[in-house]
Amino acid sequence: MNVIECFFIYVGTLPDGMRPLNPKFRCDFLSVTDVPSNNWMSLKDISNSDCKHIHLGASEFTPTELSTFLKSWRNGRNQRMEYINANL
Repeated sequence: MNVIECFFIYVGTLPDGMRPLNPKFRCDFLSVTDVPSNNWMSLKDISNSDCKHIHLGASEFTPTELSTFLKSWRNGRNQRMEYINANL
């Protein structure tokens, strides 16, 4: 799938034991809402994506995971990203 501008994902429920999908997104604005996004998407997936603005409506990432993500961003991963908004 090639999304140029905006990609909105609303996940109502997930099956029990769902494994991460390891998605890689490339778009200007990515919004994932409702079910905690880290049930199927990791911060590593976000680091490997190519998005300017990312909004995670619900997440359960730990402070350690967030710190690792921010360090990787500062060191050049996902260079186009200007900001991330994650409701914790």
